[in-house]
Amino acid sequence: QLVLAILVTFVVAGSQLTRCFAAAKADVAAGGERDTLCARFRVLPSALGLTLGYSWNLVATYCISKWQEGLESAHAKFFVQFGYSAVVGLAVQQITIMVSRRLAAAHADDTSSFAKKHATVLTVLTTSIAFLQAWALLDVLDDFFFSVCYGCSGPTTCSYQSNLIFATVVSFVFSKLAYVLRFTVDEDSESETSEALLINSMLLVAGWAWKNFFETWKTAIAGSVEGVDEFWSIFVMLNFVWILCACVYHFFLDIRRGRDRMRRQMLDGIGHTAEAGYKHSCKPREQCDAKRETE
Repeated sequence: QLVLAILVTFVVAGSQLTRCFAAAKADVAAGGERDTLCARFRVLPSALGLTLGYSWNLVATYCISKWQEGLESAHAKFFVQFGYSAVVGLAVQQITIMVSRRLAAAHADDTSSFAKKHATVLTVLTTSIAFLQAWALLDVLDDFFFSVCYGCSGPTTCSYQSNLIFATVVSFVFSKLAYVLRFTVDEDSESETSEALLINSMLLVAGWAWKNFFETWKTAIAGSVEGVDEFWSIFVMLNFVWILCACVYHFFLDIRRGRDRMRRQMLDGIGHTAEAGYKHSCKPREQCDAKRETE
């Protein structure tokens, strides 16, 4: 597991240090005709943070998993996982804050090619440890909900009904909490970093909870349908999930675009109102310009 984690880290970091990745990243950022499908595929290494975090989480939780295997009580396993999650959460926050300060100082003092590569490596490392906190939060919630409350060894051994309840609850609670954190006025960059890590953890927990629900539901369907080959039942299930997720994503994307459109219209309306106020409050153009500069 350690060798695999190191190998994945070198592959992800090395691919982001290439000129091909840098050029594709610039094309995607520029948008328009430069933002092509080929450019999107070339920046895929930047989206492998979840894979990187998962590989390092296997290494970090190896001893904890062995410790929990020797415990019979579900409550004891939960408290071990809770202590590990608390330690990892604090450590990840402190390391990320320290690295963020170093990146900000390096970006301000040195803009050379070596400095950019160094910043890329640090960004990859912070991404991987950020997912350590996310996996730790997911594991402690899984242990409490499924092991302590339902008596299961994990989410995949419980019913799909319990997984549906868990996914619905964490999605609702975390969406409300993320909304509050997103619009909280932060006084310093450290608070912003902590909130970004927390939101990242909540996103992973909610997404993985729904993944477990669909997986257990797929298993239940495959075992309950008689006279139908298991391959076709799973095939129909996966297509249904794919269409459902696409529709839900499109629905929320339309809502987000509508809100952005309304926000731009409100800002444009405020700008036109202010401009009209200037025109009515000062007749000569020179007086209007002077008043605008003063304000």
